[in-house]
Amino acid sequence: MRSVNSGTVFRSLEDFVNRIRDHAYGVMLITTTRAPACGDVMQVTGFRRRTSLLLVLLLIMPLLPLQAVSASNHEDDWMLQAEDISAAFEENGESTTVTWKSIINANFAQGLWDATYHLYRHDEVMNASMIANMTPFASVDACDEINVPNPNNCQGNKPDGQHSATFQVPPGINASYYYAITTELGDGTVTSQLDFNESMTFQPVSEVTTAVRSPYYLQAFFNPTTSSTTLSWVNYNSINPVLPESGPDAYDIHIWQHAEPITRESGVTLLSLYSPIATLVAGTSLYEVPIPESTNRQMYYSVTYVLNNWIAPNTTYEDVRFLSGNTLEVPVDEDNVPPNAVQGVSASFESVEGLDGTGWTTITWTDVLGEEGESYRVWRAGSGFNNTFSDGVEWIATVSEGISSYNYTIPRGNLGPSFYCVSIIDSYSITTSDLLVTSCSSLVFEDTFGSWIKEPTNVKAEYLGASKTKVSWIDQIGAEGETYNVWWSSYPVVVTNPDNPVEFRDSGVLQNMFLLATVPDGFGEVIVDVPGGIFRTQSYYFVTSDARYGHLNDTYEYRGLIQNYDGPVTEDTLPPLVPIVNEVRMYGMTDEIIITWVNDDQENNEVYSIWRHLGDPFLNEDSTFRANVSEENGWELMLDDIATDSSTQSTIIRSIQVAEGIQRNAWYSVVVKDEFDNLNDDMWSTPGKNAVMVREDATAATATLHIEDSTGATVNSGTLQKGSYRLIINASEDLESVPMVNISSEHRFFNIGAGEEANLLFDTPLDDSIGDTYYFDFEIANTDKNSLVTINITLSDSVANTGNISVAEWDIDAKLPTIEFYTPASPEYTTYMQGDPILISGGASDDVGVVSIEIRFITATSTSKWINIIASSTQSEVGWAFAYPVAVGDFPLGTVRVEIRATDAAGNQNTGQVSFATDDCHQSIEGITICDGKEGQKAPPEVILENVSMGSGPFLFVFVLAGINVFALIVVIMTIISALSAPRKKKDDDDEGDEWMSEFIGTSSEPDMDAITGGAKKEEKQVVDDDDDEEDPFAVNELVRKERRKKKGNKLNETGSGDVSTFEYDDDDDDDGGKKKRRSIRRKK
Repeated sequence: MRSVNSGTVFRSLEDFVNRIRDHAYGVMLITTTRAPACGDVMQVTGFRRRTSLLLVLLLIMPLLPLQAVSASNHEDDWMLQAEDISAAFEENGESTTVTWKSIINANFAQGLWDATYHLYRHDEVMNASMIANMTPFASVDACDEINVPNPNNCQGNKPDGQHSATFQVPPGINASYYYAITTELGDGTVTSQLDFNESMTFQPVSEVTTAVRSPYYLQAFFNPTTSSTTLSWVNYNSINPVLPESGPDAYDIHIWQHAEPITRESGVTLLSLYSPIATLVAGTSLYEVPIPESTNRQMYYSVTYVLNNWIAPNTTYEDVRFLSGNTLEVPVDEDNVPPNAVQGVSASFESVEGLDGTGWTTITWTDVLGEEGESYRVWRAGSGFNNTFSDGVEWIATVSEGISSYNYTIPRGNLGPSFYCVSIIDSYSITTSDLLVTSCSSLVFEDTFGSWIKEPTNVKAEYLGASKTKVSWIDQIGAEGETYNVWWSSYPVVVTNPDNPVEFRDSGVLQNMFLLATVPDGFGEVIVDVPGGIFRTQSYYFVTSDARYGHLNDTYEYRGLIQNYDGPVTEDTLPPLVPIVNEVRMYGMTDEIIITWVNDDQENNEVYSIWRHLGDPFLNEDSTFRANVSEENGWELMLDDIATDSSTQSTIIRSIQVAEGIQRNAWYSVVVKDEFDNLNDDMWSTPGKNAVMVREDATAATATLHIEDSTGATVNSGTLQKGSYRLIINASEDLESVPMVNISSEHRFFNIGAGEEANLLFDTPLDDSIGDTYYFDFEIANTDKNSLVTINITLSDSVANTGNISVAEWDIDAKLPTIEFYTPASPEYTTYMQGDPILISGGASDDVGVVSIEIRFITATSTSKWINIIASSTQSEVGWAFAYPVAVGDFPLGTVRVEIRATDAAGNQNTGQVSFATDDCHQSIEGITICDGKEGQKAPPEVILENVSMGSGPFLFVFVLAGINVFALIVVIMTIISALSAPRKKKDDDDEGDEWMSEFIGTSSEPDMDAITGGAKKEEKQVVDDDDDEEDPFAVNELVRKERRKKKGNKLNETGSGDVSTFEYDDDDDDDGGKKKRRSIRRKK
């Protein structure tokens, strides 16, 4: 039973009295059965009655079902008031934690599911009217229905019925506050009982917090140009000038850098886990943080004050609560690394059908992950490119992030391939001009070359051919703004009742009227399409009007079909058969394309035309073998109106001139149109049909050349040194024969005769835009003189166009530079003493020219770096002369090796070396000249090791001495054992008390009475005194028995058991037949 506080006394007493009254009523019924009295007797009786009643109550109180007393009236538990409120202020965290619990009443526990506690704080005692105008600082669910499916578990005597909330006290507070809790029920009713120590604290909580002592409004800006982050803030003294900025008490400013955000709760970790990156003097409000190269990160920054001598001398205070905006809530992006390349770029071209010259290309890509605020630049060129600075590349658009596509309207008149690439610019305008393959699209081909009225009258229909029928009429008189609907039917439909034209069926299974066009008024005619591939003689055309009359709000179409049709009309839309092309061939000698095809004998007066496509008309997967010939599809008309008649031959031949310099693949197709203008614009690539691809080639064959060395590295231009080389020939087209190669210099030919055939390196059968690749190997010998190499290539393409290529871009330089030393001489003949100057001199020459002379020194302990001394050398007609002075003091004593490395213009290098010795000599007191260098170079004296055997003198001496020591040790041990085994005299009169030494030497101070009388010895138990062992440091645990003279007829036997040895005497006299008498002596081992 929990205790009752001051706020619950009255209600508890009331409940208690009610219970007592209920039980006491029964007692009164019993006590009132006594006869009534009056006067003093009644007073005594009343007193006794009250006494009896009190005694009875005291006796039955233990039997009453007293329950835990609750502060609230059980009748008010429906309000779900908070109970047992408690508030405690925590100084370190500057926060107040409020705890309470729910009611304990199962009848109202289910209401906790929908109830919410609201917490309030005020410096005065609160009431319901005050709280109505206040805002709670926290709201807590009384019971979570999802996590606590049983509402009884949310009562105050259960763990889920215990609640708490924390209020973060603002800085600079020094006052006392009350805390109260109201309950919002599920229907929105708010109960505000506010009982002390139940739902409102009885005593206010004292709250004292420190005022803000930190800078305000920290800002960070990263500059990618300078690769630095600039921090700025507002100092506290700008708002409240109370902090000292000079003298010993002046504050310091700490700049912090951290990868994770810092909050008030984690501010203390800033001091323990990080160190400030800078400490600034008071009053500073700007700091620039340098950012290392190749950095891409998000970083937080904080600024704090260190207040010196704050509380007492030599004490500091640093406000790390971060309450003044002195830490970044959003990290600053520090990125000086170009972003990753764009991936997944593709482009597709679309054109508007029927509108020549209109189309656009849609470019799509995938945004780069991990970038924010970036933008994308779209580039376009007529050929593939991998750098935005390449020739012919144009920048067409900049697109923001998140869009990932751009529709580019193609200017009118474009025809041909285009390539699109997308580059990225990050939020700091960092980009790169280099482009990956994945940042560019593949080739995309772009082609931008090309109502309710009465019936009208005088309707006419005329088939025009080419699948077109013209329908004309005269507009209805008396109507304005009407529209006309043109219908087709296979028979003349007759409507019997215009008001209910059931015969006019424009939908459904029995549809007989088909709408072809709707035309505004004022035109009076329309040309409609006739379905292809048909021949029909029963076509009827009807024209109805749809107009708005004055008394109608909508239009009305009159379908009486009285005078508004015409027919029948004969229509033929069957196209002729596809022409059969026999051959399309290029003749290089005349630069002509010759086309031959078969004249269709089933058609009369047909007209042919020849079309050309410079791309791939079958690029669309739906057009693998068949496509339509039209300008919209990229075809261009080459020859038109090739008319025929009865005299035309069965085979038709036409030629098309190819302009000089053209080299490309082209598709040629022959299209036919019959006399009714029915056009068969189908184009088939299968053999025997009307589309054939041919190579238009009016250009001599060309090739690109480059030379590779033995490692496979390309020698673009410059000098060829001694070694093996391979000439690579990349033909621009397929060749009729292998190229002929002729390589020569001024002094020799590198091939046999006038030229040799190149070797095929690899072919390109799947790519008609390029030719095969060939190679030719040759050698540069060290005997080849410096001269220019000339390469001549003769090519002949598949249509007999011949081309010659001559290239002279490489020089031969196969000889190494020569090096000669003048000084110093070798160390056998030249030794320099301290103070002597040393001159390294010599010459270097080359047939082409020396461009670099380098020197270095190698000693026994170190090797210097190469030093280029050509600037201090002298050039002459025969070469270079060098002289490099040094001193003995520059080197340790001993031999020094000098190396000279000469490099010629072709990169050939040669190294020469010479050595000299350095020394420091002085005269000793004995008059001997000693040189440190030579003495230091002498080998140390050899250590003479003497082989000593085990039988030598030192070892024999050691062995003898060790034997003597062992023998002495044995004697000592035996002496100690003998001393420990000496028998002792017993206090009793046992005949075994003789001294053992007397017996050992054959004498005794007393006569042997047993020997004289022949009597038997009594048993004597000999006990070894353990005290002797404790006193003797050399005592051992095992006793060695000493033999004494045997008595006649007795035999001493020893039996062992554990740590005790038993000695038994066997009596040989068994004349009386009795048992053997034994006396046992136990000795401790």
